[in-house]
Amino acid sequence: MPQYEITSPLYLGLLFAYFVTSSLTIFDIRMSQAQMGMFGQETAEAIQSGPPVPSWIAYIFWLDWIVCLSLFILNWKITIIVWVVRFILKWLSVLETAGNMMMRPFRPKPHDDVTDPNLSNRDK
Repeated sequence: MPQYEITSPLYLGLLFAYFVTSSLTIFDIRMSQAQMGMFGQETAEAIQSGPPVPSWIAYIFWLDWIVCLSLFILNWKITIIVWVVRFILKWLSVLETAGNMMMRPFRPKPHDDVTDPNLSNRDK
């Protein structure tokens, strides 16, 4: 079986796709955990009051596995190192933060139905 070099454009593109899909997947998992109250009741209420994550992000989970298997087929030795690096980045919340930044434009803005009385008093 031929082993693709890590500097191959195909392998670098798949590595980038794996970082993006892993970031979005970890972010979705953390949001689901927060909604279930695994991080405390206050966090669950804050997440539920905010705008929801789009439903299409669930498909990213399967794309993440497809990219991961593609990396494994192309070069299994490097893929093991990539899995270890992914675990470290997941533990350090780097992937979650990157996923949050990537999903920010896709989340709908909350409606400001409640006005702040301090803001209305400022003009007087």
